[in-house]
Amino acid sequence: MTRIRGIDFTSRPSRRKPLTVAEGEIDGDVLRIRDLRCLTSFDEFEAALQEPGPWIASIDFPFGQPRRLIEAMGWPKKSWKDYIACVRSMGKERFERAIKGYTKGRSKGDKEHKRATDPSYAISAMHLDNPPAGKMFFEGAPRIVASEASIVPCAPNGSDRVIVEAYAAMVVKTLVR
Repeated sequence: MTRIRGIDFTSRPSRRKPLTVAEGEIDGDVLRIRDLRCLTSFDEFEAALQEPGPWIASIDFPFGQPRRLIEAMGWPKKSWKDYIACVRSMGKERFERAIKGYTKGRSKGDKEHKRATDPSYAISAMHLDNPPAGKMFFEGAPRIVASEASIVPCAPNGSDRVIVEAYAAMVVKTLVR
């Protein structure tokens, strides 16, 4: 049996809007949810990422930004971890100003790019307002890097704690008809 975690991420966890973790196990083709936890701080999230494996966690925030943005900003392209460290070192306000500065003056259809892996109906990982995918990226990506879990496909490392990016709307669109 494999332990599974589905994590509903937010860029500002609180009592009113916690990070929600559905925990269960998969046995063959049956998924059983055993627990639901509400994490009200990033400290709690980071602690959950350190819990012993084996487990697989799917988290609903973008693990990266569009290649066009990365190249235009001059962020490191060789290593995902290096580019995440570069973004984190900017600080939240500077990161947001960089995104806003990049989009300012661009034509309506060329403001927020999508990643090659995004479904057509996905919001851009650059989007800073409702839903704040860019802010979720900024808060989440450095924390999963720090967890030293295996982040597939960005930074696999053989750990028995595995993290994957999930797009809940895609799962619903695929499974619920």
